[in-house]
Amino acid sequence: MLDQPVASLKGIGANRAATFSKLSVRTLRDLLFLMPREYQDYSVLREAGSLEHGELAALRLTVVQEPQLLRPSRGMQLVTLGAQDVTGRRLQVVWFNQPYRKNQTHAGETKVFCGRVDKSRGLKLLNPTVMEEPPGILPVYPLAQGLTQYQVRDA
Repeated sequence: MLDQPVASLKGIGANRAATFSKLSVRTLRDLLFLMPREYQDYSVLREAGSLEHGELAALRLTVVQEPQLLRPSRGMQLVTLGAQDVTGRRLQVVWFNQPYRKNQTHAGETKVFCGRVDKSRGLKLLNPTVMEEPPGILPVYPLAQGLTQYQVRDA
């Protein structure tokens, strides 16, 4: 069974299998032994006041300002929204070149946001993932162009 090609998995066709082969993953055994290069700990929800610049954090936030799509320069798209945590501390959530995020959340919704903290010009959470509950500890795998962390984790 472990010697079956990785393409035998649901959701992995010939093209994605070719991309996995760039990571030397050709069989299920290779996939099983693909080791993460690090782990991201999102097991504990944090409060905005305790965050440090540059760290990764998971926060349960209530959206207080509808997402806006901005185009500050040619080729650049920003989606921003205002949010606050349980203590009432406000912060800005920003996604770079991900315009589909504009329709992902709406004012009044409370969700978990997991991303990198930026305190250079006010408190911001950059390029977070949005989910209903904290994801826990996530492995971070090496990637090849054409693969995402989600695709490797799912496989």
